[in-house]
Amino acid sequence: MSATRPLSGFNICCTGVESELRNEILSKSRKMGATHSLDLTSCVTHMIVSSSDTPKYEYAIMKRPDVIFLTAEFVPQLYERWIAGDDIDIAKSIKEYGERRIFEGLTISLSNVVEPERTRYIKAINENGGKYQSTLVSGTKLLVIDRPEGQKYKFALQRKIRFVHTMWLEACIKRGAHVNVSYFELDVGDDLRRANLEMLPRKVAVQMSNDSKENKENFNAQRVGATSEVRTSRPISRVKRTRSDNAWNSIMDEVGPDSMSYVTDSVRSNDIAPFEVLREDAVDQVEKTSNQPINDDEANSEERLFENMVFFLHGFNEEKVRRSQPFIIQRGGRIVFSPAEKPTHVVVPYNLDPKLLSKVPESSVLVSNWFLDQSIHYKERRLPPACIYSAYQGHAFNSEGAGDFRDKSISISGFSGMNRTHIEKFIVTLGAKYCDTLQEDRDLLVIPGNLYRAISTPNSGTATARLFSDKMKFAKIWKVPIVPDEWLLNMSQWPRLKSELNKRKMLKRPAEEVVNNGASPARKRAISEDTKAQKTAGIPTSTKGSLQR
Repeated sequence: MSATRPLSGFNICCTGVESELRNEILSKSRKMGATHSLDLTSCVTHMIVSSSDTPKYEYAIMKRPDVIFLTAEFVPQLYERWIAGDDIDIAKSIKEYGERRIFEGLTISLSNVVEPERTRYIKAINENGGKYQSTLVSGTKLLVIDRPEGQKYKFALQRKIRFVHTMWLEACIKRGAHVNVSYFELDVGDDLRRANLEMLPRKVAVQMSNDSKENKENFNAQRVGATSEVRTSRPISRVKRTRSDNAWNSIMDEVGPDSMSYVTDSVRSNDIAPFEVLREDAVDQVEKTSNQPINDDEANSEERLFENMVFFLHGFNEEKVRRSQPFIIQRGGRIVFSPAEKPTHVVVPYNLDPKLLSKVPESSVLVSNWFLDQSIHYKERRLPPACIYSAYQGHAFNSEGAGDFRDKSISISGFSGMNRTHIEKFIVTLGAKYCDTLQEDRDLLVIPGNLYRAISTPNSGTATARLFSDKMKFAKIWKVPIVPDEWLLNMSQWPRLKSELNKRKMLKRPAEEVVNNGASPARKRAISEDTKAQKTAGIPTSTKGSLQR
Protein backbone atom coordinates (compact mmCIF):
# COMPACT_ATOMS: atom_id res chain seq x y z
CA MET A 1 0.00 0.00 0.00
CA SER A 2 1.34 3.42 -0.98
CA ALA A 3 1.73 5.93 1.85
CA THR A 4 0.28 8.66 -0.37
CA ARG A 5 -3.50 8.74 -0.49
CA PRO A 6 -4.39 9.35 -4.15
CA LEU A 7 -7.91 10.73 -3.57
CA SER A 8 -6.93 13.25 -0.92
CA GLY A 9 -8.87 16.45 -1.57
CA PHE A 10 -11.64 14.70 -3.52
CA ASN A 11 -15.28 15.05 -2.45
CA ILE A 12 -17.30 12.34 -4.17
CA CYS A 13 -20.99 12.13 -4.94
CA CYS A 14 -22.69 9.11 -6.59
CA THR A 15 -25.66 9.00 -8.95
CA GLY A 16 -27.44 6.04 -10.48
CA VAL A 17 -25.09 3.57 -8.73
CA GLU A 18 -26.49 0.35 -7.25
CA SER A 19 -26.35 0.33 -3.45
CA GLU A 20 -23.87 -2.57 -3.13
CA LEU A 21 -21.39 -1.04 -5.56
CA ARG A 22 -21.94 2.42 -4.04
CA ASN A 23 -21.03 1.16 -0.57
CA GLU A 24 -17.87 -0.41 -1.98
CA ILE A 25 -16.94 2.85 -3.73
CA LEU A 26 -17.49 4.94 -0.61
CA SER A 27 -15.52 2.60 1.62
CA LYS A 28 -12.53 2.35 -0.70
CA SER A 29 -12.54 6.04 -1.61
CA ARG A 30 -12.46 7.04 2.09
CA LYS A 31 -9.45 4.81 2.64
CA MET A 32 -7.75 6.62 -0.24
CA GLY A 33 -8.42 10.02 1.34
CA ALA A 34 -11.71 11.13 -0.25
CA THR A 35 -14.74 12.56 1.51
CA HIS A 36 -18.28 11.88 0.43
CA SER A 37 -21.50 13.89 -0.03
CA LEU A 38 -24.93 12.34 -0.28
CA ASP A 39 -26.27 15.38 -2.14
CA LEU A 40 -24.76 17.49 -4.92
CA THR A 41 -23.45 20.26 -2.66
CA SER A 42 -21.00 23.01 -3.59
CA CYS A 43 -18.07 21.05 -2.12
CA VAL A 44 -18.47 18.09 -4.53
CA THR A 45 -15.49 17.76 -6.87
CA HIS A 46 -16.14 14.40 -8.57
CA MET A 47 -19.33 12.52 -9.44
CA ILE A 48 -19.47 8.74 -9.90
CA VAL A 49 -21.98 8.16 -12.73
CA SER A 50 -23.62 4.87 -13.67
CA SER A 51 -26.54 6.44 -15.55
CA SER A 52 -26.78 9.77 -17.37
CA ASP A 53 -30.55 9.78 -16.84
CA THR A 54 -30.65 11.15 -13.28
CA PRO A 55 -31.53 14.61 -11.90
CA LYS A 56 -28.14 15.03 -10.21
CA TYR A 57 -26.21 14.29 -13.40
CA GLU A 58 -28.36 16.64 -15.50
CA TYR A 59 -28.06 19.39 -12.91
CA ALA A 60 -24.27 19.03 -12.85
CA ILE A 61 -24.14 19.07 -16.65
CA MET A 62 -26.01 22.34 -16.82
CA LYS A 63 -24.66 24.18 -13.80
CA ARG A 64 -21.50 22.55 -12.43
CA PRO A 65 -18.75 22.52 -15.11
CA ASP A 66 -16.21 22.16 -12.29
CA VAL A 67 -17.40 18.65 -11.43
CA ILE A 68 -15.48 15.75 -13.03
CA PHE A 69 -17.55 12.71 -14.01
CA LEU A 70 -16.04 9.30 -13.23
CA THR A 71 -17.08 5.74 -14.08
CA ALA A 72 -18.34 3.42 -11.36
CA GLU A 73 -15.38 1.08 -11.98
CA PHE A 74 -12.71 3.73 -11.42
CA VAL A 75 -12.45 3.70 -7.61
CA PRO A 76 -12.28 -0.14 -7.26
CA GLN A 77 -9.60 -0.31 -9.99
CA LEU A 78 -7.61 2.52 -8.43
CA TYR A 79 -7.88 0.86 -5.01
CA GLU A 80 -6.33 -2.38 -6.33
CA ARG A 81 -3.37 -0.44 -7.70
CA TRP A 82 -3.03 1.53 -4.47
CA ILE A 83 -2.93 -1.48 -2.12
CA ALA A 84 -0.44 -3.13 -4.51
CA GLY A 85 1.93 -0.25 -3.76
CA ASP A 86 1.90 1.43 -7.19
CA ASP A 87 2.86 5.10 -7.45
CA ILE A 88 -0.26 6.74 -8.81
CA ASP A 89 -0.50 9.88 -10.92
CA ILE A 90 -4.16 10.61 -10.23
CA ALA A 91 -4.68 13.06 -13.10
CA LYS A 92 -3.18 10.59 -15.57
CA SER A 93 -5.22 7.71 -14.12
CA ILE A 94 -8.47 9.66 -14.48
CA LYS A 95 -7.66 10.53 -18.08
CA GLU A 96 -6.65 6.97 -19.01
CA TYR A 97 -9.46 4.92 -17.48
CA GLY A 98 -11.45 6.91 -14.93
CA GLU A 99 -13.31 9.71 -16.67
CA ARG A 100 -16.76 8.90 -17.99
CA ARG A 101 -16.74 9.37 -21.75
CA ILE A 102 -19.29 11.52 -23.55
CA PHE A 103 -21.14 8.89 -25.59
CA GLU A 104 -20.60 5.97 -23.21
CA GLY A 105 -22.66 2.96 -24.33
CA LEU A 106 -24.45 4.74 -27.21
CA THR A 107 -24.85 3.39 -30.73
CA ILE A 108 -25.41 6.43 -32.96
CA SER A 109 -26.29 6.86 -36.62
CA LEU A 110 -26.31 10.03 -38.74
CA SER A 111 -28.66 11.26 -41.46
CA ASN A 112 -28.74 14.36 -43.68
CA VAL A 113 -25.34 15.46 -42.33
CA VAL A 114 -22.86 16.71 -44.93
CA GLU A 115 -19.08 16.98 -44.96
CA PRO A 116 -16.90 18.08 -43.27
CA GLU A 117 -19.21 17.90 -40.21
CA ARG A 118 -20.08 14.26 -40.90
CA THR A 119 -16.45 13.07 -40.63
CA ARG A 120 -15.90 15.23 -37.54
CA TYR A 121 -18.99 13.86 -35.80
CA ILE A 122 -18.13 10.23 -36.60
CA LYS A 123 -14.64 10.72 -35.20
CA ALA A 124 -15.98 12.38 -32.05
CA ILE A 125 -18.49 9.56 -31.46
CA ASN A 126 -15.92 6.77 -31.86
CA GLU A 127 -13.24 8.52 -29.78
CA ASN A 128 -15.57 9.31 -26.88
CA GLY A 129 -17.05 5.96 -25.95
CA GLY A 130 -19.78 5.70 -28.58
CA LYS A 131 -20.15 3.49 -31.62
CA TYR A 132 -20.99 4.99 -35.00
CA GLN A 133 -23.31 2.90 -37.15
CA SER A 134 -23.64 3.76 -40.84
CA THR A 135 -26.87 1.79 -41.26
CA LEU A 136 -29.89 2.30 -39.03
CA VAL A 137 -31.08 -0.90 -37.31
CA SER A 138 -33.45 -1.65 -34.43
CA GLY A 139 -30.59 -1.76 -31.91
CA THR A 140 -29.47 1.80 -32.68
CA LYS A 141 -29.96 4.03 -29.64
CA LEU A 142 -30.05 7.42 -31.37
CA LEU A 143 -30.39 8.96 -34.83
CA VAL A 144 -28.71 12.35 -35.21
CA ILE A 145 -30.40 14.22 -38.02
CA ASP A 146 -30.28 17.73 -39.45
CA ARG A 147 -33.86 17.78 -40.78
CA PRO A 148 -36.86 15.45 -40.50
CA GLU A 149 -36.81 13.68 -43.86
CA GLY A 150 -35.30 10.67 -45.60
CA GLN A 151 -35.45 6.88 -45.24
CA LYS A 152 -33.61 6.76 -41.91
CA TYR A 153 -36.04 9.25 -40.44
CA LYS A 154 -39.03 7.18 -41.57
CA PHE A 155 -37.44 4.01 -40.23
CA ALA A 156 -36.75 5.70 -36.89
CA LEU A 157 -40.40 6.75 -36.65
CA GLN A 158 -41.61 3.24 -37.37
CA ARG A 159 -39.22 1.54 -34.94
CA LYS A 160 -39.49 4.24 -32.29
CA ILE A 161 -35.78 5.03 -32.39
CA ARG A 162 -35.15 8.36 -30.72
CA PHE A 163 -33.77 11.12 -32.93
CA VAL A 164 -32.19 14.48 -32.17
CA HIS A 165 -30.83 17.52 -34.00
CA THR A 166 -27.13 17.71 -34.87
CA MET A 167 -26.74 20.61 -32.40
CA TRP A 168 -26.90 17.95 -29.66
CA LEU A 169 -23.55 16.56 -30.81
CA GLU A 170 -22.09 20.07 -30.77
CA ALA A 171 -23.45 20.57 -27.25
CA CYS A 172 -21.97 17.28 -25.99
CA ILE A 173 -18.57 18.06 -27.52
CA LYS A 174 -18.59 21.58 -26.04
CA ARG A 175 -19.62 20.36 -22.57
CA GLY A 176 -17.43 17.26 -22.67
CA ALA A 177 -20.33 15.16 -21.33
CA HIS A 178 -23.68 13.62 -22.26
CA VAL A 179 -26.17 16.51 -22.52
CA ASN A 180 -29.89 15.78 -22.14
CA VAL A 181 -31.30 15.02 -25.60
CA SER A 182 -34.60 16.81 -24.89
CA TYR A 183 -33.01 20.27 -25.19
CA PHE A 184 -32.12 19.60 -28.85
CA GLU A 185 -35.04 17.61 -30.19
CA LEU A 186 -36.45 18.46 -33.61
CA ASP A 187 -39.65 19.94 -32.16
CA VAL A 188 -37.59 22.50 -30.20
CA GLY A 189 -37.27 25.72 -32.21
CA ASP A 190 -33.99 26.59 -33.92
CA ASP A 191 -33.58 29.79 -31.89
CA LEU A 192 -34.08 27.96 -28.60
CA ARG A 193 -31.68 25.18 -29.62
CA ARG A 194 -29.03 27.77 -30.45
CA ALA A 195 -29.69 29.58 -27.17
CA ASN A 196 -29.32 26.30 -25.27
CA LEU A 197 -26.03 25.61 -27.03
CA GLU A 198 -24.68 29.07 -26.27
CA MET A 199 -25.73 28.97 -22.61
CA LEU A 200 -24.30 25.52 -21.98
CA PRO A 201 -21.13 25.91 -19.86
CA ARG A 202 -17.84 24.54 -21.12
CA LYS A 203 -16.08 21.80 -19.23
CA VAL A 204 -13.53 23.14 -16.74
CA ALA A 205 -10.19 21.35 -16.87
CA VAL A 206 -9.06 20.87 -13.27
CA GLN A 207 -5.75 19.21 -12.39
CA MET A 208 -5.40 17.52 -9.01
CA SER A 209 -2.14 16.04 -7.78
CA ASN A 210 -1.45 13.94 -4.69
CA ASP A 211 -1.28 15.31 -1.16
CA SER A 212 0.50 18.55 -2.14
CA LYS A 213 -0.93 21.44 -0.10
CA GLU A 214 -0.13 23.92 -2.86
CA ASN A 215 -1.96 21.86 -5.44
CA LYS A 216 -4.98 21.53 -3.15
CA GLU A 217 -5.14 25.31 -2.78
CA ASN A 218 -4.86 25.79 -6.53
CA PHE A 219 -7.53 23.15 -7.06
CA ASN A 220 -9.96 24.85 -4.68
CA ALA A 221 -9.29 28.23 -6.26
CA GLN A 222 -10.12 26.82 -9.69
CA ARG A 223 -13.35 25.32 -8.40
CA VAL A 224 -14.43 28.56 -6.73
CA GLY A 225 -13.74 30.45 -9.94
CA ALA A 226 -15.63 27.91 -11.98
CA THR A 227 -18.72 27.88 -9.78
CA SER A 228 -18.80 31.66 -9.45
CA GLU A 229 -18.69 31.90 -13.24
CA VAL A 230 -21.71 29.60 -13.45
CA ARG A 231 -23.68 31.68 -10.94
CA THR A 232 -23.22 34.84 -12.98
CA SER A 233 -24.27 33.25 -16.28
CA ARG A 234 -27.66 31.96 -17.33
CA PRO A 235 -27.72 28.17 -17.37
CA ILE A 236 -29.13 26.02 -20.16
CA SER A 237 -32.87 25.56 -20.13
CA ARG A 238 -35.86 25.16 -22.40
CA VAL A 239 -36.77 28.62 -21.08
CA LYS A 240 -34.10 31.06 -19.92
CA ARG A 241 -33.66 31.10 -16.16
CA THR A 242 -31.57 33.22 -13.83
CA ARG A 243 -29.86 32.24 -10.60
CA SER A 244 -32.66 33.91 -8.61
CA ASP A 245 -35.15 31.61 -10.33
CA ASN A 246 -33.18 28.57 -9.19
CA ALA A 247 -32.96 29.83 -5.61
CA TRP A 248 -36.70 30.52 -5.58
CA ASN A 249 -37.45 27.03 -6.93
CA SER A 250 -35.29 25.47 -4.23
CA ILE A 251 -37.64 27.07 -1.70
CA MET A 252 -41.00 26.47 -3.37
CA ASP A 253 -40.36 22.92 -4.59
CA GLU A 254 -40.76 21.76 -0.98
CA VAL A 255 -44.44 22.71 -0.99
CA GLY A 256 -46.96 19.95 -0.43
CA PRO A 257 -46.91 16.34 0.74
CA ASP A 258 -46.53 15.00 -2.78
CA SER A 259 -43.21 16.65 -3.47
CA MET A 260 -42.01 15.60 -0.03
CA SER A 261 -42.88 11.95 -0.74
CA TYR A 262 -40.81 12.25 -3.92
CA VAL A 263 -37.88 13.51 -1.88
CA THR A 264 -38.29 10.60 0.54
CA ASP A 265 -38.14 8.16 -2.36
CA SER A 266 -35.02 9.93 -3.60
CA VAL A 267 -33.36 9.55 -0.23
CA ARG A 268 -33.96 5.82 -0.33
CA SER A 269 -32.40 5.60 -3.79
CA ASN A 270 -29.54 7.95 -2.86
CA ASP A 271 -30.30 10.08 -5.91
CA ILE A 272 -31.71 13.37 -4.64
CA ALA A 273 -32.61 16.04 -7.18
CA PRO A 274 -30.28 18.88 -6.12
CA PHE A 275 -32.91 21.59 -6.27
CA GLU A 276 -35.75 19.65 -4.61
CA VAL A 277 -34.57 20.17 -1.01
CA LEU A 278 -32.94 23.27 0.43
CA ARG A 279 -30.57 21.92 3.06
CA GLU A 280 -29.42 23.93 6.06
CA ASP A 281 -25.89 24.26 4.69
CA ALA A 282 -27.31 25.88 1.56
CA VAL A 283 -29.63 28.45 3.21
CA ASP A 284 -26.91 31.05 3.68
CA GLN A 285 -25.76 30.63 0.10
CA VAL A 286 -29.30 31.11 -1.22
CA GLU A 287 -29.71 34.30 0.78
CA LYS A 288 -26.33 35.58 -0.43
CA THR A 289 -27.26 34.71 -4.02
CA SER A 290 -30.63 36.44 -3.77
CA ASN A 291 -28.93 39.60 -2.47
CA GLN A 292 -26.29 39.74 -5.21
CA PRO A 293 -26.67 42.61 -7.71
CA ILE A 294 -28.24 41.68 -11.03
CA ASN A 295 -27.51 43.30 -14.38
CA ASP A 296 -29.45 46.27 -15.72
CA ASP A 297 -31.57 44.24 -18.14
CA GLU A 298 -32.73 41.94 -15.37
CA ALA A 299 -33.37 44.89 -13.04
CA ASN A 300 -35.51 46.72 -15.60
CA SER A 301 -37.65 43.65 -16.27
CA GLU A 302 -38.00 42.41 -12.70
CA GLU A 303 -37.81 45.24 -10.16
CA ARG A 304 -41.48 46.26 -10.68
CA LEU A 305 -42.86 42.76 -11.25
CA PHE A 306 -44.95 42.80 -8.04
CA GLU A 307 -45.33 46.57 -7.73
CA ASN A 308 -48.47 47.60 -5.78
CA MET A 309 -49.12 43.96 -4.84
CA VAL A 310 -49.52 42.98 -1.18
CA PHE A 311 -49.23 39.27 -0.37
CA PHE A 312 -50.49 37.21 2.52
CA LEU A 313 -48.86 33.77 2.48
CA HIS A 314 -51.21 31.21 4.03
CA GLY A 315 -50.47 27.53 4.59
CA PHE A 316 -46.66 27.88 4.58
CA ASN A 317 -44.40 27.47 7.59
CA GLU A 318 -42.62 30.49 9.08
CA GLU A 319 -39.24 29.54 7.65
CA LYS A 320 -40.59 29.38 4.11
CA VAL A 321 -42.30 32.74 4.50
CA ARG A 322 -39.07 34.26 5.82
CA ARG A 323 -37.01 32.92 2.95
CA SER A 324 -39.60 34.02 0.38
CA GLN A 325 -39.59 37.67 1.46
CA PRO A 326 -36.45 38.78 -0.46
CA PHE A 327 -37.78 37.40 -3.76
CA ILE A 328 -41.05 39.32 -3.40
CA ILE A 329 -39.65 42.54 -1.93
CA GLN A 330 -36.86 42.81 -4.53
CA ARG A 331 -39.57 42.81 -7.19
CA GLY A 332 -41.58 45.64 -5.64
CA GLY A 333 -44.06 43.55 -3.66
CA ARG A 334 -44.93 43.59 0.03
CA ILE A 335 -45.79 40.83 2.52
CA VAL A 336 -48.32 41.12 5.38
CA PHE A 337 -48.89 38.59 8.12
CA SER A 338 -52.65 38.76 8.60
CA PRO A 339 -55.62 38.78 6.19
CA ALA A 340 -56.91 41.74 8.21
CA GLU A 341 -54.09 43.87 6.74
CA LYS A 342 -55.95 43.94 3.40
CA PRO A 343 -53.65 41.94 1.09
CA THR A 344 -54.32 42.26 -2.61
CA HIS A 345 -53.44 38.57 -3.07
CA VAL A 346 -53.65 35.55 -0.77
CA VAL A 347 -51.06 32.91 -1.75
CA VAL A 348 -51.60 29.26 -0.75
CA PRO A 349 -49.91 25.97 -1.71
CA TYR A 350 -51.40 24.66 -4.97
CA ASN A 351 -52.49 21.44 -3.20
CA LEU A 352 -53.66 22.89 0.13
CA ASP A 353 -56.56 20.96 1.67
CA PRO A 354 -59.66 23.20 1.38
CA LYS A 355 -60.40 22.48 5.06
CA LEU A 356 -57.22 24.41 5.93
CA LEU A 357 -58.11 27.39 3.75
CA SER A 358 -58.98 30.47 5.78
CA LYS A 359 -61.66 32.87 4.60
CA VAL A 360 -60.27 35.05 1.82
CA PRO A 361 -61.06 38.79 2.14
CA GLU A 362 -63.47 40.02 -0.54
CA SER A 363 -60.91 42.52 -1.81
CA SER A 364 -58.22 39.82 -2.26
CA VAL A 365 -57.44 37.49 -5.14
CA LEU A 366 -56.72 33.85 -4.22
CA VAL A 367 -53.71 32.38 -6.08
CA SER A 368 -51.50 29.35 -5.61
CA ASN A 369 -47.74 29.42 -5.05
CA TRP A 370 -47.49 28.53 -8.75
CA PHE A 371 -48.45 32.14 -9.52
CA LEU A 372 -45.22 33.26 -7.88
CA ASP A 373 -43.29 30.45 -9.59
CA GLN A 374 -44.65 31.33 -13.02
CA SER A 375 -44.25 35.10 -12.60
CA ILE A 376 -40.65 34.93 -11.36
CA HIS A 377 -39.76 32.38 -14.02
CA TYR A 378 -41.28 34.23 -16.99
CA LYS A 379 -40.68 37.73 -15.55
CA GLU A 380 -44.29 38.80 -16.02
CA ARG A 381 -47.45 38.61 -13.94
CA ARG A 382 -49.16 35.29 -14.63
CA LEU A 383 -52.53 35.78 -12.95
CA PRO A 384 -55.53 33.49 -13.43
CA PRO A 385 -57.56 33.01 -15.55
CA ALA A 386 -54.93 33.99 -18.15
CA CYS A 387 -52.58 31.47 -16.50
CA ILE A 388 -54.60 28.55 -15.22
CA TYR A 389 -51.57 27.15 -13.39
CA SER A 390 -51.71 30.14 -11.04
CA ALA A 391 -55.19 29.27 -9.78
CA TYR A 392 -55.58 27.44 -6.47
CA GLN A 393 -55.80 23.73 -7.31
CA GLY A 394 -56.25 22.16 -3.87
CA HIS A 395 -60.00 21.70 -4.25
CA ALA A 396 -59.38 19.41 -7.22
CA PHE A 397 -57.39 16.87 -5.23
CA ASN A 398 -60.07 16.59 -2.56
CA SER A 399 -63.12 16.32 -4.81
CA GLU A 400 -65.08 13.16 -5.55
CA GLY A 401 -64.21 13.44 -9.23
CA ALA A 402 -60.51 13.07 -8.46
CA GLY A 403 -61.14 9.36 -7.92
CA ASP A 404 -61.66 8.99 -11.68
CA PHE A 405 -57.91 9.43 -12.16
CA ARG A 406 -56.62 6.96 -9.58
CA ASP A 407 -55.94 4.17 -12.04
CA LYS A 408 -55.13 6.29 -15.11
CA SER A 409 -51.83 6.51 -16.96
CA ILE A 410 -51.21 9.96 -18.41
CA SER A 411 -48.50 11.17 -20.76
CA ILE A 412 -47.75 14.73 -21.94
CA SER A 413 -46.40 16.44 -25.05
CA GLY A 414 -45.55 20.02 -26.04
CA PHE A 415 -44.69 21.32 -22.57
CA SER A 416 -41.40 22.92 -21.55
CA GLY A 417 -39.89 24.86 -18.69
CA MET A 418 -42.08 25.73 -15.73
CA ASN A 419 -45.33 24.47 -17.30
CA ARG A 420 -43.85 21.01 -17.77
CA THR A 421 -42.81 20.89 -14.10
CA HIS A 422 -46.25 21.96 -12.93
CA ILE A 423 -48.33 19.64 -15.11
CA GLU A 424 -46.20 16.66 -14.06
CA LYS A 425 -46.71 17.53 -10.38
CA PHE A 426 -50.43 18.03 -10.91
CA ILE A 427 -50.86 14.63 -12.56
CA VAL A 428 -49.05 12.83 -9.74
CA THR A 429 -50.85 14.72 -6.98
CA LEU A 430 -54.16 13.93 -8.64
CA GLY A 431 -53.41 10.26 -8.03
CA ALA A 432 -52.77 9.31 -11.66
CA LYS A 433 -49.59 7.73 -12.96
CA TYR A 434 -47.38 10.14 -14.90
CA CYS A 435 -45.66 8.38 -17.82
CA ASP A 436 -42.81 10.02 -19.69
CA THR A 437 -43.23 7.61 -22.60
CA LEU A 438 -46.34 7.17 -24.70
CA GLN A 439 -47.66 3.63 -25.14
CA GLU A 440 -50.77 2.24 -26.73
CA ASP A 441 -52.39 1.51 -23.36
CA ARG A 442 -52.08 5.07 -22.00
CA ASP A 443 -55.39 6.66 -21.01
CA LEU A 444 -54.64 10.28 -21.94
CA LEU A 445 -52.16 12.48 -23.76
CA VAL A 446 -52.23 16.03 -22.34
CA ILE A 447 -50.99 18.95 -24.46
CA PRO A 448 -50.96 22.75 -23.93
CA GLY A 449 -54.32 24.44 -24.52
CA ASN A 450 -53.05 26.78 -27.23
CA LEU A 451 -51.62 23.83 -29.15
CA TYR A 452 -54.86 21.90 -28.75
CA ARG A 453 -56.87 24.83 -30.17
CA ALA A 454 -54.44 25.20 -33.08
CA ILE A 455 -54.72 21.56 -34.18
CA SER A 456 -58.48 21.55 -33.59
CA THR A 457 -59.11 24.42 -35.99
CA PRO A 458 -60.87 23.05 -39.10
CA ASN A 459 -59.33 23.58 -42.54
CA SER A 460 -56.01 24.74 -41.09
CA GLY A 461 -54.02 22.97 -43.80
CA THR A 462 -50.43 21.75 -43.77
CA ALA A 463 -49.28 24.39 -41.29
CA THR A 464 -51.17 22.59 -38.55
CA ALA A 465 -49.66 19.22 -39.50
CA ARG A 466 -46.24 20.58 -38.55
CA LEU A 467 -47.48 21.21 -35.00
CA PHE A 468 -48.02 17.50 -34.36
CA SER A 469 -45.29 15.88 -32.28
CA ASP A 470 -44.50 12.19 -32.68
CA LYS A 471 -46.45 11.46 -29.51
CA MET A 472 -49.52 13.18 -30.93
CA LYS A 473 -49.27 11.31 -34.23
CA PHE A 474 -49.06 7.96 -32.51
CA ALA A 475 -51.81 8.93 -30.05
CA LYS A 476 -54.18 9.39 -33.01
CA ILE A 477 -53.19 6.02 -34.46
CA TRP A 478 -53.52 4.26 -31.08
CA LYS A 479 -56.78 6.08 -30.26
CA VAL A 480 -55.35 7.66 -27.11
CA PRO A 481 -57.49 10.77 -26.37
CA ILE A 482 -55.59 14.06 -26.77
CA VAL A 483 -56.87 16.70 -24.34
CA PRO A 484 -55.78 20.25 -23.39
CA ASP A 485 -54.22 20.93 -20.01
CA GLU A 486 -57.18 23.15 -19.08
CA TRP A 487 -59.40 20.05 -19.01
CA LEU A 488 -57.15 18.48 -16.42
CA LEU A 489 -56.58 21.64 -14.35
CA ASN A 490 -60.15 22.93 -14.35
CA MET A 491 -62.81 20.90 -12.49
CA SER A 492 -65.59 22.40 -14.61
CA GLN A 493 -64.10 20.59 -17.62
CA TRP A 494 -63.93 17.19 -15.87
CA PRO A 495 -67.31 15.97 -17.26
CA ARG A 496 -65.91 16.35 -20.79
CA LEU A 497 -62.67 14.70 -19.68
CA LYS A 498 -64.58 11.81 -18.09
CA SER A 499 -66.41 11.35 -21.39
CA GLU A 500 -63.09 11.07 -23.22
CA LEU A 501 -61.86 8.54 -20.66
CA ASN A 502 -64.99 6.45 -21.17
CA LYS A 503 -64.43 6.51 -24.92
CA ARG A 504 -60.87 5.35 -24.37
CA LYS A 505 -62.14 2.48 -22.24
CA MET A 506 -64.28 1.31 -25.16
CA LEU A 507 -61.49 1.82 -27.70
CA LYS A 508 -59.10 -0.32 -25.62
CA ARG A 509 -61.15 -3.39 -26.65
CA PRO A 510 -59.58 -5.39 -29.52
CA ALA A 511 -60.72 -4.26 -32.96
CA GLU A 512 -62.00 -7.76 -33.81
CA GLU A 513 -64.20 -7.75 -30.68
CA VAL A 514 -65.73 -4.42 -31.61
CA VAL A 515 -66.52 -5.69 -35.13
CA ASN A 516 -67.99 -8.96 -33.88
CA ASN A 517 -70.18 -7.13 -31.38
CA GLY A 518 -72.10 -5.50 -34.19
CA ALA A 519 -70.24 -2.32 -35.06
CA SER A 520 -71.74 -0.33 -37.92
CA PRO A 521 -70.38 -0.86 -41.46
CA ALA A 522 -68.77 2.60 -41.33
CA ARG A 523 -67.09 1.70 -38.02
CA LYS A 524 -65.89 -1.61 -39.45
CA ARG A 525 -64.34 0.17 -42.42
CA ALA A 526 -62.63 2.70 -40.12
CA ILE A 527 -61.15 -0.09 -37.97
CA SER A 528 -60.00 -1.97 -41.06
CA GLU A 529 -58.36 1.16 -42.51
CA ASP A 530 -56.62 1.93 -39.20
CA THR A 531 -55.27 -1.62 -38.99
CA LYS A 532 -53.99 -1.48 -42.57
CA ALA A 533 -52.36 1.91 -41.96
CA GLN A 534 -50.58 0.61 -38.87
CA LYS A 535 -49.27 -2.46 -40.68
CA THR A 536 -48.11 -0.38 -43.67
CA ALA A 537 -46.23 2.01 -41.37
CA GLY A 538 -44.75 -0.88 -39.39
CA ILE A 539 -46.46 0.35 -36.23
CA PRO A 540 -47.23 -2.36 -33.65
CA THR A 541 -50.90 -2.89 -32.85
CA SER A 542 -50.24 -4.50 -29.46
CA THR A 543 -49.94 -2.62 -26.20
CA LYS A 544 -46.18 -3.12 -26.31
CA GLY A 545 -45.72 -0.11 -28.56
CA SER A 546 -44.16 2.91 -26.89
CA LEU A 547 -42.85 6.35 -27.78
CA GLN A 548 -40.55 8.44 -25.60
CA ARG A 549 -40.57 11.71 -27.47
